This record gives sequence, structure tokens and C-alpha cells, in this order.
Amino acid sequence: MAKKYNLYISSDNNSEIYELDIDSFDTSTIFSVENLQDITKRNDTITFDIKLLRTKANNIALGNLFDITAFSSPKYNQQLGHNYIPNQLVNCQLFEDNTQLLKGKLQIVDFDKSTYNAAITGEVVSFMGNIKDRYLHELDSLSSTTLYNYTYITPTWTSSTSPYLFPMLDFGIDYRTGNYDPYDNNYEFNNLRPAFYLKSYLNAIFKGFRFDQSKKIYTQKKEDGTILINNTIDTSKIDGIINNVFIPNNFENFTRSVEGVVSKILMSTPAQSGNNLNLQTINGVASAFNSSIDDFWIVGTKTNFKLWESSGGGGVTQLSMPTLKPRDKYINCVLNMRFRLVMPVGTVGTWLVGLADVAGANKLEQGQLKHYTKVQKTDINISQEFNMEFDLQVDNLQGEFAFVFFREDQSAKDSKNETGIEFDNIAIQVGKENTTTEISVNYNNTIDVFNYIPKDIKILDFLKSIMQMFNLYLYQDKDIPNRFVLDTYNNFYKNIITLNPSNATDWSDKIEWSKAKFKTNIDLPKSYSFKFTEDGDMMNNFYQETYKSNFGDYSILNENGTEDDNTVELIFAPTINLSHSKDLKNLPIIYESDSLMGEKKPFKSNIRILYNNGLKPVSPSYEIKNGDTMIGYRPSYNYCSMLKWSASDVFEGMLLFDIPFNLMTYDFTNIDKSKSLFNLYYTNRIKELTDNNLTILEVEIFLTKEDIEQLDFTKPIYVENEDGNAYFKLLEVNYNNNTLLSKCKLQKITI
Repeated sequence: MAKKYNLYISSDNNSEIYELDIDSFDTSTIFSVENLQDITKRNDTITFDIKLLRTKANNIALGNLFDITAFSSPKYNQQLGHNYIPNQLVNCQLFEDNTQLLKGKLQIVDFDKSTYNAAITGEVVSFMGNIKDRYLHELDSLSSTTLYNYTYITPTWTSSTSPYLFPMLDFGIDYRTGNYDPYDNNYEFNNLRPAFYLKSYLNAIFKGFRFDQSKKIYTQKKEDGTILINNTIDTSKIDGIINNVFIPNNFENFTRSVEGVVSKILMSTPAQSGNNLNLQTINGVASAFNSSIDDFWIVGTKTNFKLWESSGGGGVTQLSMPTLKPRDKYINCVLNMRFRLVMPVGTVGTWLVGLADVAGANKLEQGQLKHYTKVQKTDINISQEFNMEFDLQVDNLQGEFAFVFFREDQSAKDSKNETGIEFDNIAIQVGKENTTTEISVNYNNTIDVFNYIPKDIKILDFLKSIMQMFNLYLYQDKDIPNRFVLDTYNNFYKNIITLNPSNATDWSDKIEWSKAKFKTNIDLPKSYSFKFTEDGDMMNNFYQETYKSNFGDYSILNENGTEDDNTVELIFAPTINLSHSKDLKNLPIIYESDSLMGEKKPFKSNIRILYNNGLKPVSPSYEIKNGDTMIGYRPSYNYCSMLKWSASDVFEGMLLFDIPFNLMTYDFTNIDKSKSLFNLYYTNRIKELTDNNLTILEVEIFLTKEDIEQLDFTKPIYVENEDGNAYFKLLEVNYNNNTLLSKCKLQKITI
């Protein structure tokens, strides 16, 4: 009689192969529909404990471990046999009736006079282990460069083939100068940031990762630069649901990274300006130290500026004070400043030296100092020289700056500085060697859209939320290795929801009825809740404060429930569009403000999810501006929303569990609750769970290897005994082998 199980071990290069004699082991494997629904509960590995007797074959393969004189040495190329190392992991394959059960690693745990005790760890689904600790921003298979300009961006609004788009959202960015209404009909170009479609993310996630030893990073690229394809995903069953769904950028600012020195200027021929009272400016010429000065600073002058004003109203007017105005007010950088300062005899005290923001001011005051250091002179009898260099981490460089100094501890009795104070070697530098500066992306810059994927979002959390949002099931294709399929609950269970008897599998003769147990649904939750993550943008704050709930959430009460609330909570925050009389573009709002329609403040938001609805006409037409420069004049805009609309303005769906109390737009009367996430994807499931006739059958069943190979959770199970018959939905199978009973859970179909 042929052996039921065959176990082989092999060396890393497969040059040595041995078959081991198996005594006994537990091959219990759990197949559960819960693993298809909640990917965080899927196991990537399965472990068997195996007992190996002290047979001749096992002794040879395992190097006679019972022989206390045995010795392993790295000088031998052999890995198994006489040179076997007991604590090493070796390759193994386990077969049942010539069918491979698993491929993995074997390790000897301990051994005695008669037995080797071993453990086998085998891969069940390598996909889960591959993505377990990975993040969205590591999906470098999505790398793609483009020019950041009007010509390349606007076609993405209507493209059916691009993996990404630059959606028209309002992040609160505005580079205009002078007096302007931030809520007017214009649109600031720098609010356009790249965003990948959901389908692009799914395709990338299933490609897998490898660790690049040379770069010490995880990557989706092979050593030759081509893309890995460890697995593939079939989204054909849900394409109608996720088409045009995208994940917007969620950064505070839209920046590019620049290594090292960005810009450095010198103040040549510095001289004090003023009347030697407590407030001073250094009057010199700002000279470019490198060619990037014009890209970063606007060098100007401040005229009719009072450096100091006495109580009598007098003062000195500076007619030519040099100023520096950054072109990028949202920069995040290291600001390095250097100067030499000589304090004469007869002075002591503390001076503040650095950059003061003089924008909109006509005199200098202490509160205007923004980026500075302190210099303290302690000896009145000698002059002192200070060679100062200091770094400041700056995340907001808005303003118009003058290089100034003033005495912190000025007193009425000591109201004058000595005229002998000298400055030279003044340098102002943005960025340093071995530092990274985040500079706003400029028009016509070349960017890699991959760099703008939301950061610090675990792939596992992202995928789980997508599956929860649309109530999806993830399973492996039986016919195509390494291919996964995503399907909705309604489609996955279509033969059960409509109870198609012709597709049922009859297990009546397999059940051991003496061990059957029935459970009723007495442990029901008091309610089922479906929630988004809260966020602090202007619109979400207003909605939460006004309606005491989160935008798009939904709860359903269960009068028969006794347990705690059953909650589905997504990692996504809701995004609310705003319509108002000044600007008829119905734009999603992703910025902070202290009040509704208040000052816009860019911020880092939680991850969002939206539909791209293509173009929507608007009248009057509006200007797309890059600061004060007009770069486009359009009669339509890119309409993005959590609501889905056809080209002819027919409502088609929503990325919300329920209709909110107020949409804050002019669309409110046109939407249909039947197309909410709950109604489309959860109604049948909740109806089933709360049915008074729901029963769980726990039984032990004689299942063959063929039964396991053909296991299908989508088909009804027909069961008949002397007390009647019914159809069931299969929930779980705990399979050992075809000589032992398998434990199963089945749920009675009540439709």
C-alpha cells in the first residue's frame, strides 16, 4: 500500500534531497469565509508539528543527531546528511496522496532516544506576508514623471486610460498678492495635485515587494528595473463600482524635495541705518551667492519706513532698506544665518539679531522679529567679537524680511547704542548640506506623481477599508496561480441570496449527526454602525458642530440586540463640497479655517476618497491663476465629489453610507438614498444577520481531499436527515485529512 503522506527535505540549491519517514502529525487546516471578508484575519503561514521516529532513513537525512560525537562544520558544502545542523531551517515539501499540501521550512525542535520532534512552517498565501508591514507610499511601481503645467494636467480630468489625475480640489493654497477675495471665482493652479485612481492602487498592491539590500528599502522593482508581478488582481466584478474612484493627496503643501543648499545670499557693504537708538536695520545689498537666488527670493526695498519713533512722534525714515520676499511662502526648510558682530567698549546687554517681517508695516517693532538669535555682551570694559552661525527649522516663511538688530534690555537711562557696533560677513542660506528642503512645486517643474501618494498609510489598513466600504470579498482564483479576485457580497452569494438549488452541494450523507449542535442568533449587537474617520477641515468641523454627527455615517438599531454595537469604521475621512454665490464651482474643501468661509489654512488631512465626475460647465467662466499670472480661462471645471454623477447630471451613486443632513451644495434635492453604500452593499447582509430564524449548525463531517479541493463558499449546502431538510451557507471548515472528521460551521438560509 502506498504511503498516505510523503515528506521531503532539500538543501537550498536542491542538490540534496531526502525523504523522511513520518510517524504522526496534526494537519488541521481552517478554511473560513471570514478570511475572505476581513483580510486582517488571514494567515500567511500554517504550522504542523510532526513526529519523526528514529528510522534508518531519518537518521541518515538528519545526520544521526542521537550520536553525541556528531559534529557539523562550515567547511563542508553539504547541508543535509552527516553535516546537518539541528537548529537550521531546511526546505521541505509535504504531499498527501501525491498532491502537494504545502511547501515551506522544517526545523528539528528537540529529540530523544526514539523520536525527532519537528515543526513545519508552510506558506499558505504569500501575498499577506508580503504586504503586512508595507505602506502605500512604497508602491514605487506607480512611479511616473510628468510636467506640472496646464497642457499636461487638464487632459487627466477626462482621460479614460491615465492611472492618475490632477483633480480640481481646494487645498486652501493661494499665491496671489495684494488685496483679493480667497472665495472668489478664480482658481489657484497650485491646488492641483496628482492623485491615483483606486484601481491603480489595487493593481500595484498585488505586484508585491522585495527588499533591496543595497538601498535598504522595499521596492516593487527587480534588480534590472522591471516591475515585480508576484500576484495579480481581477477587479472585473467590481469595475463598475470603483471606476473613477481616486485617492487625493493629503499633504499640507504641494512640495518637491531639494537636497543641500537651495539659495544663499550675502549682504555686501553692510552699514547701520537709523539714529543709534534701540531698533536698527543693516543696510546693504543682497547679492546672489548662487544662481538659484532668483528662483527663491524676490529682492526688493522698503521705502518710507520708520525705524524708530519717539514718544513725541519723531522718527527717521529709511528710503532704501533691502528686503527679501520668498517666492514660496509654504516652504519647509532649514534657515541658516551667519554674521560677524563687534560690540564696542562701554556696552553690555542682550541683542536680538535676525530677520524681521516688515510686510504691511511702517515701523519696526519687536513682535515683527520672526527668525533670529540672541547675542549677549557681558563685559563693559572691553570690546567683544561674536562670530555667529545658527540654524532654524522653518515651516512657514511668509512675509517680507529685513535683516535687523535691537537691544532687548533697553532702558530709559541707557537709551543709546554705541556707534561703534560693526557687522560683516552676513549670509542668509536656505538649506544645508545633508538636509532636505521642501519647496512648493513650481509651474513647469518635472515631478514624479509617485512622490505624492499619501504617507504612512498601511496597505493592509487601506485594503481593509476599501473592502469594508463596498462589502467586498477577496479570494484566490482556483484556475490561475497567484491571481486574486475581488467581488461584492451580493455577487459572491448570488446563488444563496436567490437560493438556486441547482447549484447546491449535497452533504447529507457526510454528517455525523450524533455530534451536531445548533446555535441561535441570541448574541446580536444592539446596533450596526458604519463610520468614517473624523477630520478637522472647515467643512467637517462645521458639519460636526451643527449636526452632532459625522458626514455620511449610518447606524441601524436592532431591537432584538443584547451585545455591544457592531461597528465598521473606515480610515477615510469624508470630504464635503461647498457651493456659494461667489464661486459657482462646486469644489471639495480640504483646508482648515477658524470659521465657515474664514481664512483658508492648508493642513495635513486624513486620507480621503472621491469620484472624478469629469467636466462640468459653469457660468461665468473663471480664471486659473498661478499666483498673479493667468494661465487659463475656462467655461467648465473638473467636478470631484463623494457623489457620482453621469455626464448628463444623473445621480448614480455615493461614497457615503447614508444621505447627510446637509450636503452644503445645490445637489441636495437630487440624490437617492437607495444608492448609498449601506443600501447597495449591506442591506442583504444585515437582513440575514438579524433574521429571527437564523441558526448556526456545528457538525463533524467526513470530507475527502476532493471535497476540500472543490470547496466553494458561494454555493448552498443541502442537508437532509430524518427531521427534515434545509439549505445552508458554509461558514468554516476545519480539515485534518480524509480519514478523520472535519469540524464545520454552516448557517441556515432563511430567504
